Amino acid sequence: MKISCKETVFTYNVYHMVKAFFPEAEIEQYVDAGQEPLVKLELDGGSCFCVLPADVRGRAGMQAKKREVTRLVYHFLSEMTGKELAWGMLTGVRPTKLAMQIVARERSEERAVDVLQRDYAVAPPKAKLAVEIAEREKALLAPLDIHQGFSLYVGIPFCPSICSYCSFGSLSVDLWKGQMDAYLDALCKELAVVAVQMRGQKLNTIYIGGGTPTTLEPGQLERLLCHIDDAFAPSHGGGEPSRIYRGGGAAGQHHAGKIRSASFAPGEPHFHQSADDAAKNARFGWQAAYRAGSGGKLSVGKGTRV
Repeated sequence: MKISCKETVFTYNVYHMVKAFFPEAEIEQYVDAGQEPLVKLELDGGSCFCVLPADVRGRAGMQAKKREVTRLVYHFLSEMTGKELAWGMLTGVRPTKLAMQIVARERSEERAVDVLQRDYAVAPPKAKLAVEIAEREKALLAPLDIHQGFSLYVGIPFCPSICSYCSFGSLSVDLWKGQMDAYLDALCKELAVVAVQMRGQKLNTIYIGGGTPTTLEPGQLERLLCHIDDAFAPSHGGGEPSRIYRGGGAAGQHHAGKIRSASFAPGEPHFHQSADDAAKNARFGWQAAYRAGSGGKLSVGKGTRV
């Protein structure tokens, strides 16, 4: 199968839309700024489909045009295959982000569900689920100070292996292990600058993501968390009355001032597994799915708590 797009802005959604209907297909994709169609699909068996500029005329802004292109491609593939996708034309990993935007605009759960079904071809059960989760997220976010506060994201772009479904930027820890200290040097410098820029505002939450944050060695993680503590401490205008970091903790999302110690086994050979590898590695006693652990923590593997 071949996908040709006039602009790169269409490539991601169109590729994943085709892949959703034909998961086993080999797909070639390229950008041709000189072609007339915005998108051209050449499917196995000789079928061809094009989205022309006239098809999105009247759509204001690139995002609206992108959404219309995706919608047209979805409906073509749905009619061609006779299949409908539970999440319709939605791609990516955060359907509730869109649901929250629609709920805020429509000010009605019922109308938000209708919009997801009508405009995005989302199946009724999934539309209701997305809106329900969006409302729960809204309640959790409500206490945060969005006017004088901020949330801090700290990225650790290394992974032991790359999960097949993942589209996030990440590097193999085996290839880049020798550069991780240099990355931490640069990261700590950037955090220091951010702390100065955000002085006087309230630090609502800290999220350490990636990548896989636990690819850091215990000493490296200790260094990072202590640096965050020093840079964003209450005396600098960044934290809550208690200290942000208390030592011995694993990474993840936390409210400032509430990072608690957690036990884990650094020597566990599969502690740093990707989700794909962990799912295949039943011989080490890893659980098929995460389950709630004691003390409000999550049990993620044999002898491991985060």
